[in-house]
Order: sequence, then structure tokens, then C-alpha cells
Amino acid sequence: MSRRLSELSGTSHSDQTGLLDMVVELQAGDTFASAAASHPEAFPRYYVAVLESAELTGTLDTVLLELATYLETISRPGRRSRQRSSIPPWWQ
Repeated sequence: MSRRLSELSGTSHSDQTGLLDMVVELQAGDTFASAAASHPEAFPRYYVAVLESAELTGTLDTVLLELATYLETISRPGRRSRQRSSIPPWWQ
């Protein structure tokens, strides 16, 4: 996973810095949720809680895919859900 994070390109400088920080944290042995928690500007607390739960239940891969799909859906122009909060539907 850390290799994939370090391969990302086409992101803003601040996003790249955050991703590189996460790569360093993961390589040091931190969990994904712990690395995410150190970047609250990108990972709100409720996302971190979901990630922690996913790590404990062995479903991190599935949860990351669902979260990515959700974020892509709300970021589409003209979507009514974008005008709502960024809280995933399973938390509402």
C-alpha cells in the first residue's frame, strides 16, 4: 500500500506532502488509521473511526473502496449530495 501511495502523481503539493507523510508513517509500522488520523485536514475523525473498525475486522480494502466510491460520487458536479455534508450515508 505504501508503494501505491508513493506512486501517486497529479496531486497538489500539499496533498503530495500529506501522502508522503503517510508513506513514512506506514513504513515505520503505523496503522493506516493512525497515519490518517495525523492528517485531519484530509481525514475527518469519523473517517478515521471507520478505518480503525475496518482494520480490526479485516475489511480495510473493502472500506477504502467504498469510501473512494462515495467521495467520487459526491464530488461530481451538479450532484445534490455534494451540497449536503461530507458525512457518508452509513453515518447519517
